Amino acid sequence: MPIPTKQEWKQIAERFYSVWNIPNCIGAVDGKHVRIEKLPNSGSTNFNYKSYHSIVLMACCDVDGLFTMIECGYAGRNSDGGIFRASAIKYWLTHSGLDIPSPSRLPNDINESLCPFYLVGDEAFPLSTYLMRPYSKRILDNTKRIFNYRLSRGRKTIECAFGMMCEKFQNRCLWDMSEKNYHNRDISWQKWEKVATELNTSSEAAKTKWRGLRDTFRKELSKNPKKRSGDEGGIIKESRWVHFKSMEFLKDQFQKRQLQGNVSSETTFDVDTQNSTTTFSPDPDDPDDPDNENLMIKSPQNTTNTTTPPQNLSAPQKKVAKMNNANAVKQLMMLEEQKLQFFKEKNSASRNEDPDYQIIIFS
Repeated sequence: MPIPTKQEWKQIAERFYSVWNIPNCIGAVDGKHVRIEKLPNSGSTNFNYKSYHSIVLMACCDVDGLFTMIECGYAGRNSDGGIFRASAIKYWLTHSGLDIPSPSRLPNDINESLCPFYLVGDEAFPLSTYLMRPYSKRILDNTKRIFNYRLSRGRKTIECAFGMMCEKFQNRCLWDMSEKNYHNRDISWQKWEKVATELNTSSEAAKTKWRGLRDTFRKELSKNPKKRSGDEGGIIKESRWVHFKSMEFLKDQFQKRQLQGNVSSETTFDVDTQNSTTTFSPDPDDPDDPDNENLMIKSPQNTTNTTTPPQNLSAPQKKVAKMNNANAVKQLMMLEEQKLQFFKEKNSASRNEDPDYQIIIFS
């Protein structure tokens, strides 16, 4: 994942201020427990306070829920604050390795004091010049309560990012056409009911909203010009739709389908092409072959055409099967061409030996 540049950090801060009214904020940070099965000989290393085994994903995101920094693999028993203190994110924040802009003035500040750019987190994170946390609930007055409210509005973006990430994989059958349960109506209905409950709406309204977002993304994706060699600048114009980046996981669903020939992928050929010959016996009643001689043509031996029942093959197995089928078809075509060439030569020889044919040709 590329580290944002100084200009991109400023753009993130401007978006935070315009959406959540938090100036100089460059992202929200939090940890996410990812459930796992108990590892062998791990004891309680990954057993967290939620009473299950997990590893922790520490991440930062912008106002649109797009991740800017991630770090994972910490044991689930550790707290978010302890993981952050030991993380590479904190190391690069303290050693100025993330190209964060220098402190700037806050808007509507009479004193015109300089304020550094910072991340926002919950009570588990330590307060520092690069990280802002809410006031303790034990010492709240009206001003501090308003501050905590404003801070929590910006901090919830990382919670929403984790939620969207989980829903994307849990409800994959609702949008991924390659998912095995994509056409299962019962499972899809259950998933849509769950989504509708979380959105406090009906399942039909949720479906309509999703179709609208999907169709809009398809239209915006088709508007973007493709990058071609020789174009001036070589820069692809980005969409102005606010949800375009959040919907980019659908790009693979709108790729052009590969066209296939009329040779079924379920038909296999067993071909052995090493030093083999096939004896081809013509029809004894054939007038073009009065001697009824045996014809020896070099061709694949034991060429069979067997149709196997459909099986659940993996992608590499399907690729190998298609290659084998293509090679078998090529061998069969070569055999037919050799047959045709043999008959042409035989007919030509028989015509040269016919005296009537010679008289007709040279008269």
